[in-house]
Amino acid sequence: MPTLINLKYFCDVVETGSFTKAGEINHVAQTSISQQVKEIERELGIVLLDRKYKPVKLTQTGKVVYSEAKKVLKQYQIFNNEVQRYISDQNSQIRLGYNSAIDLKILERLGSSISNENFIVVKQSIKDEVQNLLDGKLDLIITYDTAIEKNPKIESYPISEGDLVVCAAITHPLASKN
Repeated sequence: MPTLINLKYFCDVVETGSFTKAGEINHVAQTSISQQVKEIERELGIVLLDRKYKPVKLTQTGKVVYSEAKKVLKQYQIFNNEVQRYISDQNSQIRLGYNSAIDLKILERLGSSISNENFIVVKQSIKDEVQNLLDGKLDLIITYDTAIEKNPKIESYPISEGDLVVCAAITHPLASKN
């Protein structure tokens, strides 16, 4: 059965009309491209390209295989994009810590403005949330400024009147965002 790389090389030969050009765009030797296309032909027991023409031309069977190969490669690209989007979405979750002293109304207001899919909200003691922030186990914390005691490893921003702040470790990308 042809592999995805076999099919890609074959389609590139068809689209460029040349084994050499297909090799160039894939950063492989022309001989490797030729071998991959011959492998498809051997496995399927058919001739895909009429090599006596420059640029090479598809045989009738080659036209069918090319059409189907394009569908397979397009579907693979869709699959790959979806997997990458899922991984990106998973990695974009923000772990938010808070402690029991925080007014739940603030969290409710915050919760209505953010997607639950992007935030994991964790209730912890003040001591634990600060340590977990520094250890990278949390991305942000909502706490009182007295809890961080002007820690040089923490960037804080006031979020309400009084001493309530949102904090990020200075090494976290969110620390540089306002």
